Amino acid sequence: MWKIVQYFEGPGNKEFILENDIVSVGSGKNQDIVVGKSAEKEHFEIRGLNGKPYIIDLGTENGTIINNKKIKKKTYIKDGDTIEIKDEDNKIELNLIYEESNLQEEINTPFSLVGLNEKYKDVNIDIKWGYFLLGSHPDCKINIDDKGVSAHHCCFVYKRGYLYLIDLISTNGTYVNSEDIERKKLKNNDTIKIDKYRFKVSDERVSKHQGTEIHRAINDEDLADFTKNKSKKKKENKKERKTQIFKSVKKAKLVGLTDHFAGKTFNLESAIVRIGRAGENDIAINDLTVSDTNTVIEFHPNKTIVKDIKSTNGTYINDKKVRNKKEIENGDVLKIGGVEFRFIEG
Repeated sequence: MWKIVQYFEGPGNKEFILENDIVSVGSGKNQDIVVGKSAEKEHFEIRGLNGKPYIIDLGTENGTIINNKKIKKKTYIKDGDTIEIKDEDNKIELNLIYEESNLQEEINTPFSLVGLNEKYKDVNIDIKWGYFLLGSHPDCKINIDDKGVSAHHCCFVYKRGYLYLIDLISTNGTYVNSEDIERKKLKNNDTIKIDKYRFKVSDERVSKHQGTEIHRAINDEDLADFTKNKSKKKKENKKERKTQIFKSVKKAKLVGLTDHFAGKTFNLESAIVRIGRAGENDIAINDLTVSDTNTVIEFHPNKTIVKDIKSTNGTYINDKKVRNKKEIENGDVLKIGGVEFRFIEG
């Protein structure tokens, strides 16, 4: 299972569990994830959560930023990636961390932090999580109760053998080797400064094997060891997600009611069925009133959801327009563009 975590100045944070294959994000009330006013009503979509997830910006003025880069097309995302929306003055108004749910589990990493001053002087902090927070709020793994440190000041993300530091819109900033950073890949002996607190990064792979060429060779070997268990867990989780998806699929079909589609049957055999005029859809409807990708039907264990994909002529259930998404039941009339079908289960 995937989730988005939203951080902002002040106590607490918000977590959004991503359960559907397509998740809409924006300031509009009908979005799956409703965020601040700096976002447009329909800002971006996260798709492919049952396989390889990616983000599509919905033609917004200020854009969508992933890992400090403004995206122009479909962009794949990974655990630990940052998703940002900025205002007209290029200030970060929204900062989301995309993560797999197992990032909070304890793991073995070669990294640790060594305190250089204040109460953390000479204190060694082992990095034992794929993702964790530093800040003044009690829920942070590294809790610094100081007014100069924001509630959720920054976070650390470990992935594929590397450690990343991400500033979470903190008041006083996060610095690495005197550089004010938003996101930074850390290396051995880097110095991190959080207000008056300083930490040194230690990578045991470098400590044990001095020299660039030797370290490169060792790094590849160690990387395989450190990521082996995590990769196995990811495969197991992916297999479990697929099992749950296929268990959700019901025997269902659409029966045409309109003109030359009357009596024609379309079997719905997948957990997610895309319908539109384009040939790459699961069900292609050759009708000019239907958009390229018009509608998506999603099967869940206890319900079936219909989503309209920003189509020109809309999606309707029993003559009521589907605004973003709506549940459909056995016997309902589904209208896609100008073509009507009856939804039948069993």
